[in-house]
Amino acid sequence: MNPHNRAATYCRFSTDKQTEASLADQRRVCEQIAQREGFAITHNFEDAAMSGGTAQRPGYQALLAAARRHDFDAIVVEDVSRLWREMAEQFRAVKELADLGVHIIGNGIDTRREEESRMLLAVNGAAAESFRAEIARRTLRGLEGRAYAHKSTGGKCFGYKPASQGETGSVEVDPDQAGIVRQIFEDYAAGASPLSICRQLSSAGVRSPGSYQKRTKRRTEGWQASAIAGDAKRGVGILRNRRYLGEVAFGRFRWKRGAADSSKRKVQIRSAPLHVYHEERLRIVSEELWARVQARLTKQSELLGTAIRKGKRRAGAGRPSRALLSGLLRCGQCEGKFGIVNGRSYGCSSHVNGRPCAGTVHYVKRDLVETMILRSVEADLQSPESSRSLERFVVEELRGALAASGRDTVNNDVAEIRAELGRLANKIAAGEGTEGALHRCNHLTALLRSTEARQARAVHPHCLNAIEVAHDLVRAQRLSAANVRELLKAGDTERARDALGRLTGEIRLVEAREAKHLVATYDLGVDQLVNLSRSQPRLEHLAGLSELVVAGAGFPNFRRTIVLR
Repeated sequence: MNPHNRAATYCRFSTDKQTEASLADQRRVCEQIAQREGFAITHNFEDAAMSGGTAQRPGYQALLAAARRHDFDAIVVEDVSRLWREMAEQFRAVKELADLGVHIIGNGIDTRREEESRMLLAVNGAAAESFRAEIARRTLRGLEGRAYAHKSTGGKCFGYKPASQGETGSVEVDPDQAGIVRQIFEDYAAGASPLSICRQLSSAGVRSPGSYQKRTKRRTEGWQASAIAGDAKRGVGILRNRRYLGEVAFGRFRWKRGAADSSKRKVQIRSAPLHVYHEERLRIVSEELWARVQARLTKQSELLGTAIRKGKRRAGAGRPSRALLSGLLRCGQCEGKFGIVNGRSYGCSSHVNGRPCAGTVHYVKRDLVETMILRSVEADLQSPESSRSLERFVVEELRGALAASGRDTVNNDVAEIRAELGRLANKIAAGEGTEGALHRCNHLTALLRSTEARQARAVHPHCLNAIEVAHDLVRAQRLSAANVRELLKAGDTERARDALGRLTGEIRLVEAREAKHLVATYDLGVDQLVNLSRSQPRLEHLAGLSELVVAGAGFPNFRRTIVLR
């Protein structure tokens, strides 16, 4: 077996309705293809219950990473649709793999035959994407038919039992949850704020709507004020949900998948639902209570608009924060962010938004935490202990990277490929070449280009002095800390926060034992390492280590903890 005929297999199935046996069946077919084409399988990658419309698949990303390291020469799949069901990602990945000299081989496709495979990939990719679109169209048609028949179309709504859990096979009112919904409406109509309602429900141990959802990744815990107040434009939120009047609307929203990644979706609001009907048996709140709540929601919106016009409140959301540590502080008790709450203090977002937090100290003065953390970082970077720890870390990292760069191994690979190319060229020149020899020549030529590119990136041990790199990095970090203060003086808080974040990473706030104050913990990082190589000509070869050195990681034995009193 030729040492350059290494192959990786990739297998995938789409939904949890399929089984692991699907992966085993695909792998068996891949092994047969590899054997037939003369490849030795050295790697296996797979993704279970994941759509081919998204590139965010762990196995797929690992496959691409291994291809970039030149761990194999071909990818063997049962069918190209296992790799992609999205034309945008397929086009990008095929181009990248071609540049890397990695071929794709499967039933009906072989990119070693370039001209033929180009057309087949385009046709197969379009067919796979069209198939996904057709499934979506048929699904919508079926759901719309169920809506016209006043049957369940899926989904869950707090206050109701899903059809799959009800005794009648239809959606039914859940008496316990319905009582909570009515209480929320009555409390708000009586003048309570959504935040105070959240805190009352959380303290009473009432389960939130999100806790009933079967999610692989929990977005939030506990009750949220936004889930109660909702969004007037979208008509969502407990206080704005017309389902509680017995009104059922189907097709209010259309979820559009991203062109390059189908796992990312954006909601589009239709001008009118596809179908609306009324079922009195699903009513939870009365018309009179609904009217009182809507009147107060409208009044609150008008008051907010007046405050914004007078400059007392900022309109919109998502603007850059004016606080230095926004986004960097995290609560060590509930993992929520500490954000600016009133201009004078940072507060735990879980507590502020009415969600449960196991801690008892939920606020810290802004001036105190900003002053102490910035002063501590500057002192750390000036200390001999920090310099020695960073020096040891960089030396160990660079030694490992130099060994991993494998310059000698790459040189041997280049020599072997050139030798085989020479032998094939001689055969072809003597008229002994076959069509297979020509294909092999084309494959080796592409492989030679990619291997020579690796050779150019390989780091020679004499190109770097690890001690000098460590000293340069210390100077760069000290300059960054000084730059934070300069940016603050200039009023550029956003850039100052980014510069500080590159030095400290996430800063955790945990309670001291007596629970009367907080302790801040952070790790000094090495995020400047790759950027440093771009600004220092004599360290130009350091750029080749960008994938080998763990940029941004805290270096060992230098974690700082400071007490905020």
